[in-house]
Amino acid sequence: VACDEPLPYGAHLCASCGSTRLSWAGGSGRARLLSYVIYHRSYVPEVAAPYAVAIVQLSEGPRLLAPLEMSEGVRFEAGADLRARIENGRLAFRRDDGR
Repeated sequence: VACDEPLPYGAHLCASCGSTRLSWAGGSGRARLLSYVIYHRSYVPEVAAPYAVAIVQLSEGPRLLAPLEMSEGVRFEAGADLRARIENGRLAFRRDDGR
C-alpha cells in the first residue's frame, strides 16, 4: 500500500488511504493473545477435537482468527505473547517462550 499501513488478511483496499494497490509484506511472526476458545467437538473430519481457536493481535497491528497450538501443561491467558508457525502450509500460533 502506498501509505505502508498493515492490513488484515483478505482486505481489498486500505482503510487509511483508500488504495487498492496492495502487496504482500513479511511480518515478525509475533502476536498477543486477545481471546480463545477450546472446541471439544470436531466439526470437520480433518481437525480432531479438542482444538483451540484464538483471536490474536499481530505486532504489526491487524487481528487474526487462527488456530492456537495447545500442549500439556501450557496455560494461556489474555495478553500472552505468541509466535506464528507455519507447517504444511497451515498457520498456527503457540506460546512464545522467548527462544
